[in-house]
Amino acid sequence: MGKPIGYPKTGGRKAGTPNKKSRHLIQLLEELNINLIEQIILEIPNLKPEEKVRTCLQLMPFVYPKKKPEEFDSLDPLF
Repeated sequence: MGKPIGYPKTGGRKAGTPNKKSRHLIQLLEELNINLIEQIILEIPNLKPEEKVRTCLQLMPFVYPKKKPEEFDSLDPLF
């Protein structure tokens, strides 16, 4: 069973510390002199229009935060 509510967290990684797999992947990419952002920018012009849209839609969550749905009262007029 976990700790009761209100007790501080102990152990584990500190916030922002990459896990071992992420750290290993970053190291491999650096050793191979691969910059993923540059690669994406270079490849975008070579994509078909549909692929460009799909790629942009897939990358958007990493650039723009998702907005929370707004709540509204169904009795309030819309206009």
